[in-house]
Amino acid sequence: MSGASAIERIEQGLSKLLKAGNRVVWWSDPDGEFAEAVAELSLDDAELLSLADAPALAVKRQVELDSPSRAFILYESQEAPVPEQDWLLDIRLYAEPFAADATSMLQQDLGLRNASLRHYLKDRARFFASKDRTSRLAAMLHPDDLERDIDAKIWAVLSRSGSADASTLLLDLFCDIAQLDAGTAFDESPLWQNLIKYGLENFAWALAERQFGYRDETPSLARFIPRLLVTDLARGLNRSTKPLPSGLAKLTLPDTKAGNVAVFLSQWRDSTARQKDYDALSARLASELQLAHHLAGFSPAELGNCATFVDIERIVANALRDELLGNMASSVVADVRRTVNGRLASYWVSDRFPDTEVGKRSIWRGYYQALLSATDLFEAIETRAQHFSFSGPEQAYTAYTDSLFEIDQFYRLFHESADVVSARFPDAIAPLAEQVESIYLNRFLNKLAAHWDGHLQNGLLSKWQLDGIGNQQNFYQQIVAPYLAKGDERRMFVIISDALRYEVADELKTQINSRERIEATISSQLGVLPSYTKLGMASLLPHKSLSYNAKGSVDVDGRSSEGLDNRNKILEAVGGTAVKAETLANMGKQALRDFVRPHRVIYIYHNTIDAMGDTASTESNTWVACRQAINELADLVSRLVNNASATAITVTADHGFLFRETAPDALEKSAMASKPAGTVIAKKRYLVGNRLGEAEYAHHGKTTTTAGTDCDTEFWLPRGVGRFHFVGGARFVHGGAALQEVAVPIVEIRQKYGKSAEATRVTKVGVNVLGQQHRITTNFHVFTLLQTEPVSEKVLATSISIELMNQHGQSVSSRELLNLDSDAAELGERQSKVSLSLASQAVKAGNDHFLVLSDAETEIELQRIPVRIDLAIENDFDF
Repeated sequence: MSGASAIERIEQGLSKLLKAGNRVVWWSDPDGEFAEAVAELSLDDAELLSLADAPALAVKRQVELDSPSRAFILYESQEAPVPEQDWLLDIRLYAEPFAADATSMLQQDLGLRNASLRHYLKDRARFFASKDRTSRLAAMLHPDDLERDIDAKIWAVLSRSGSADASTLLLDLFCDIAQLDAGTAFDESPLWQNLIKYGLENFAWALAERQFGYRDETPSLARFIPRLLVTDLARGLNRSTKPLPSGLAKLTLPDTKAGNVAVFLSQWRDSTARQKDYDALSARLASELQLAHHLAGFSPAELGNCATFVDIERIVANALRDELLGNMASSVVADVRRTVNGRLASYWVSDRFPDTEVGKRSIWRGYYQALLSATDLFEAIETRAQHFSFSGPEQAYTAYTDSLFEIDQFYRLFHESADVVSARFPDAIAPLAEQVESIYLNRFLNKLAAHWDGHLQNGLLSKWQLDGIGNQQNFYQQIVAPYLAKGDERRMFVIISDALRYEVADELKTQINSRERIEATISSQLGVLPSYTKLGMASLLPHKSLSYNAKGSVDVDGRSSEGLDNRNKILEAVGGTAVKAETLANMGKQALRDFVRPHRVIYIYHNTIDAMGDTASTESNTWVACRQAINELADLVSRLVNNASATAITVTADHGFLFRETAPDALEKSAMASKPAGTVIAKKRYLVGNRLGEAEYAHHGKTTTTAGTDCDTEFWLPRGVGRFHFVGGARFVHGGAALQEVAVPIVEIRQKYGKSAEATRVTKVGVNVLGQQHRITTNFHVFTLLQTEPVSEKVLATSISIELMNQHGQSVSSRELLNLDSDAAELGERQSKVSLSLASQAVKAGNDHFLVLSDAETEIELQRIPVRIDLAIENDFDF
């Protein structure tokens, strides 16, 4: 705004009259144009009295009797009374008159050229009565603006958004409405009340009609907003298979504007700052519309890619759950996977968006991940666990470490995700959890244990060796010593994670391999029996002999192996040391380097899984501990590589474990009336002692065979997956001879340099858009995208965003997300279809348009493909 504002001019005019010697100035403003601005005036040595706020006789007394020498400005904001009724007529006659042509001054101050705006500005006088509002509007105006332009900018001032774009104005209003308390009428929105107050109600309804086709004889927010979201819902449905129910169909807006609706709500959902408001408003409308009732009969396929309401995720997830219940057919499994993979990138599920009070995305993500893990589990059991007929223990053991371990992994991943769901919706996931438990226990775990038991009874327990598989007690001689022997400069870090079973270590290997410059491989060793911590930890230390002492502890070369200090003394003999993982984690970079420098081998003890699982009060958190352990170990490896220049790291364990979600029943308790004479240690999965003898219900063995001890210590193990007793926790156990307990992982990690490092380079999967020339003739278009390669350890999954933009970088369509996470080898299985809705009013003739693919996380543009848009362009004004 050039020059002084209207208020400043008024101040200048009044001051000039007062300085000219006029003690009383009578300011006549019959239309009350400056009633709100009176309080903003700054006048020295003069008192301003508003005649609307004080009785006439009181004014007369103050001006003529109480302060006869004081200067006054008398402000009259209405028409003057007739002389016969004018109690202040005498003052009116001798006071110096003052008046302001507000409209003329205002138009000049705003820099508006069009003379026809005088009447319009007079109608908006209430808005212009505020200096602050006027100043903020003036900063947005253009000299050639007309009524609709100014109204849009007034709206922007009232909403404080700073943008007069039509979509932004409406979004400001809807977000204001979303923040109302539940049960408060939409028209109680403070912003809506201001629009009415300052004369913009008709403009708002004209804008709603233009943008979305909303027309009503008695328009209201309560009628308009539900129609907006129902139209978006209808747009996302697969209406070729099932139409929108009549109770909702009557609320849809015209089809010609459905694209605009879809784009507007898509962009709202994609706004990080405003997602919380969308979630709140959509949840309120879902309840008012009784959405669950209307959509109760819809299948996941019929709901298409709808993202309007979070209730849709409940309908889809529950329907997919029901598909899986009692049915593991490959067609059902494939259908569930296809639908879930599509939903994982959707608004209410993607981890790109944060949880809100309404949008508990982590829960829905957990639900869908649980469904995927269940399909993996069912398929694996159907294809790999129908019959266990391995001819020898080597074949059974190798089958487990090659493939069968994944069933344990799928079981863990299912429950890890299902626990997230059951914390909020226990009844939702419970039926599928029961099916998973039954199938896992009866068709895999118990069957595999029975088959392995046969090998134990047929001679394996009496020799405890497998061709091609090292024994755990030979770990140092077979893994550590050969590496160190190749050069005095060599150093190895050995991380021993208590109860890190094979399937957990396999996921750790995958996570490590997703990082550059390091490569991890996994193998295994046959664990000692019984498979418990004291014996397992002792067997991993460098030694010539192992033996049990009278207290049941395990000595290494005649020295106790219990506790960090004793292990440190044992390792000193080979230039080594022992340290806890948490101690290393608290060291700075230089302190860490100083610590490892004198040593050739560093044993690092990590205890997360066993610490939580082997305690009755916390065993239910076993899966949480497994996830925590994977993350801690991966971070520890990176820390050693980056801060201690580690080139060789080996991760192993003392033993594995068995875990089941449900507590075992009495039938799974081995029939042991009392402990045999000679028992030294008695736990749920093992007894250790001397001269125990044979037992009909237990495996009987000697540690000299199963752990290489030079003593006569014996043990009993329950058959299969049974327990000797259920005192304390009984769901997490170890100590027995099950494959999950004795297939002990060895993860060998090496840092790579030069050309070898190139092979460890990590990339994200690529994507191509199929088709040569893309011509769009409707406001709804489908593109086919191809993930160019399968996901692997070094080729990582990613999420991309897809939208149509013009050459100015402005979006003209909805923005959709797509997860590229397929590991399928076949090209056809890596194709995806993405549907984009176009905002017809945003497509301008003469503009160039592009299909733009971007990394959803970094927003880095990946591809820009020219497209031709031939729509019937609307020929009327835009905002």
